[in-house]
Amino acid sequence: MGMGTRTALLLLVGALVCTSASAAEMIDNPAYEAWAQYEPGSFVSHKGVTQTQGMNIVASTTNTLKEVTAEKVVIEIKTSVSMGGQQMPPSTQNMDIPAKVEEPDETAKPKEIEKGTEELEVKGKKIKTEWVKVEMTQQGVTMTATTWSSDEVPGKLVKMVSETTTPMVSKTEMTVEDYKIEK
Repeated sequence: MGMGTRTALLLLVGALVCTSASAAEMIDNPAYEAWAQYEPGSFVSHKGVTQTQGMNIVASTTNTLKEVTAEKVVIEIKTSVSMGGQQMPPSTQNMDIPAKVEEPDETAKPKEIEKGTEELEVKGKKIKTEWVKVEMTQQGVTMTATTWSSDEVPGKLVKMVSETTTPMVSKTEMTVEDYKIEK
């Protein structure tokens, strides 16, 4: 499994799985690694559209790297959301991403369906991505997701398409709108 594929899988697992307080083995955190290679000020902006229950939810998010240490990275997340055409108040929060995380148990890992490489256009430039399609069921939610990732984009996530079938049907498509790497 390539680093991009492993990163996409572990990023997805990390977003969906709550860790317990048990003494699980600590591993390198792919989300930390996806940001720690850049300098503070690097950012990525995504736009996502979720269709669920006859409603469109449009979210724009900008993640900006604020701090890098051996123990964590700090990301500032600015989000604006429109639901059913109604604009919600924007929000800003900081998120600490630790360098090490507990290794998820086998039952929490998504099942890989297929993977490959593809060039995607971002800001008028073609970039090489690795993509992986997975399926999983966690806490009663069944999901299929395809993620495209690249080291050329801070945080690595270039595009994601996910669909849930239970308990409710929804589809989300998210793509990079802008990014900048500080050197």
